[in-house]
Amino acid sequence: MARRPSRASKSALGDLRWAFRADDRQILDALSRGRHRRGLAEYFGERMHGELEHLAHLAHRAAARSSAPRRKVLIVPGMMGSRLAPARATSTVWIDPEHIASGALARLALREHRPAPVRGVLLHAYALLHLKLRIAGFAPEFFAYDWRRGIAELGAQLAEHLRAADAPRLLIAHSMGGLVARSALAQRPHLRLERLILVGTPHRGCFDPVLALRGTHPFVRSLARLDRRHSASWLAARVFSTFRGLYDLLPERDGGALDLLRATRWPSAGPRPNARLIARARRARTALAPADGRMVQIAGVGHPTIEAVLPGPGGFAYFTRVQGDGTVPVARTRLAGLRTWYVQAEHGALLRHARVIPALLDLLRMGDTRRLAPRPSQALQSLSPARRRARTRTDDAVLSASPASKIELRGLDRAQRAALLEELDGVPRGRAARPRRPRLHRRPRTRPRP
Repeated sequence: MARRPSRASKSALGDLRWAFRADDRQILDALSRGRHRRGLAEYFGERMHGELEHLAHLAHRAAARSSAPRRKVLIVPGMMGSRLAPARATSTVWIDPEHIASGALARLALREHRPAPVRGVLLHAYALLHLKLRIAGFAPEFFAYDWRRGIAELGAQLAEHLRAADAPRLLIAHSMGGLVARSALAQRPHLRLERLILVGTPHRGCFDPVLALRGTHPFVRSLARLDRRHSASWLAARVFSTFRGLYDLLPERDGGALDLLRATRWPSAGPRPNARLIARARRARTALAPADGRMVQIAGVGHPTIEAVLPGPGGFAYFTRVQGDGTVPVARTRLAGLRTWYVQAEHGALLRHARVIPALLDLLRMGDTRRLAPRPSQALQSLSPARRRARTRTDDAVLSASPASKIELRGLDRAQRAALLEELDGVPRGRAARPRRPRLHRRPRTRPRP
């Protein structure tokens, strides 16, 4: 039986509610003014909150000292990287643990006649970049969007946003956001865009959506443990299976591999994809702009990443190597004509990685960087050859057997809630990892332009 929360625990939970109900501007303003510290320290984690608060002060002082015009940079988040508040919700459902615990994830099932207001981005992944861009003299903005919808529809929304005379001409697009940006350029090829930096973008799809649609993804199972009303299988079959954006991220067939863009190739047992949506995704794969001189890319490696799926006992079998960022295999980030740099980093933390952010500043200013590796093998130098080659196998049966006991949110203390929030947002609450830096190149001698 779950223990009853103390009065202090209820008060702390109330402090946390403010952070989930505030919008991006309010949170960034609170960081710069040192307000709502208790709630934000739990929302971000103690160390990340201290770092963000310090940077917010520096960004505020930098803006006050200079009146020079700042170049706008648009940050386009990835799949599940924007906060949503479906109809009748008083605050964000994605991703507020209290709403999830009450069963409100059911409201996220995509219905055409029920648009979901977008309440901003998940700042755990994107606030650090936003603040460092401000300190460096740029004017960053977020393009939050309803990631449940298809990439073509979202691309049209982004294209319309970029048509404005004062719209940013510099874009940083993370994960699915890179496909949204390529869709925008395909629909409006003559957009006045100076540079598009793609980060961790699955140009040829990835395999995590397969696990999400099967209800065996560790993240979906974490959500189900918190949700007092629904199981992981129910969420996969009734909620995640309605997300058109998830289907648009399914992997393209590679040689003799299983064709996951055909519903008939999926197991008959357990949650299955919607046949109509998977067929629509198959038709939409070619409607993306090819690489051109405005595009560059950063990709992550060094983390166990599913790179192949085959039929297995009771479902699918998954094969994993460290040739990816934990979500996107490096082979599926490749796009003809696209110049790419590599870094040992995890997918969700790419835009807050200690070496990626300086490289992004180089790319925004000069279109080039020597801070990252030009080849995946160089980024993997710190790993042993045996680890680079090692291949592991798991399957739906094993993943489904993981512990699924329910979590009683109001029975958690502050440390337990912090651990839960870290599991939900997928970004480590400490400082960004600083792996050993291989000696690759000297820094560019070119003087960056302001």
